[in-house]
Amino acid sequence: MARKKKNNYANFKQETVEEFLARGGEIQKIPPAEPVKETINVKRTVTGPVNLMTLQEGALLFTEKVKRKKKDKNLDKNEVDYWSNQLPDNVKKKLGL
Repeated sequence: MARKKKNNYANFKQETVEEFLARGGEIQKIPPAEPVKETINVKRTVTGPVNLMTLQEGALLFTEKVKRKKKDKNLDKNEVDYWSNQLPDNVKKKLGL
């Protein structure tokens, strides 16, 4: 069950401007505050001259990737035999070679 939120302002009485002035309150006009001017120093992240590139280089970097065929994951038995001969015996047992 959800709790009811407590109203922190329940004990305060709202007062109109007329009531405030009737009890002797004064309204003062205050001049606006000066805005704080902060200087922001931005450090350059790129150092050195601008990197200019040709249209071909730009096309190479910023074009969509070409879908390529995936390489065949099947290994030649000759490659496996070559590499498995160089492995220690305990590693061969773990791999089942």
